[in-house]
Amino acid sequence: MPGLTDVSQTLDALERKLRDLERGLGAPPPAGAPAAPAAPSAGAGGLDELARQIDDLARFREQLQRVGRELEEEYARVIARLGGEAAGPGAQAAAPAAAAPEPPARVPDRGPVAPAAAPERPAPAEPAPELAAAEPAPATESVVLDAGPFADLAALGAFEQAVAGIGGVAAVDVTGFEGRRAVVEVRLVAPVALLDELRAALPHAFVRAAASPGRLVLDLEPQR
Repeated sequence: MPGLTDVSQTLDALERKLRDLERGLGAPPPAGAPAAPAAPSAGAGGLDELARQIDDLARFREQLQRVGRELEEEYARVIARLGGEAAGPGAQAAAPAAAAPEPPARVPDRGPVAPAAAPERPAPAEPAPELAAAEPAPATESVVLDAGPFADLAALGAFEQAVAGIGGVAAVDVTGFEGRRAVVEVRLVAPVALLDELRAALPHAFVRAAASPGRLVLDLEPQR
């Protein structure tokens, strides 16, 4: 507090002055100096007055300190009382608010619920049109001809063309040639009386059946 501080500073200054005066009065006189006359009685009275003032100031300082402590205690009690009153109503108001549960939200009545429509089933996929039945491949039959002798390749070529011209013959392939004789594979796509057709197509050939089935031997006669 500012007032208490000023009083303490003043009291300290007065105490220092008193001690200085006491030291000055108690110090011995310097050597050779004439004896000082006796101090008048007024000097002793001044010291007593100063001591009395110091005592009064000390008591005043104690009073100020006591009053300051009482004010601080009273201030603390007021603050505590105000804080308790401010917290009390708030806590009491918060308790009912926390205790009272909120009413559940009411769901509006929407009336009878219509049954859900059954999910539509996808229409069965139409069966894919049956693939047109492929025409059966004609059955083929192979006959091996052992024909010869051929004078040259031109004669062999003419023989192939004559055999390929027979009805029902699909292909004619020369698969071997040795000793002027040729091995020819003939593929047929229809039943053919091959012996008769060969005799008609090759009038200069002598046709005879070989020992194994599916094999014919043709001995070509030279043209005359």
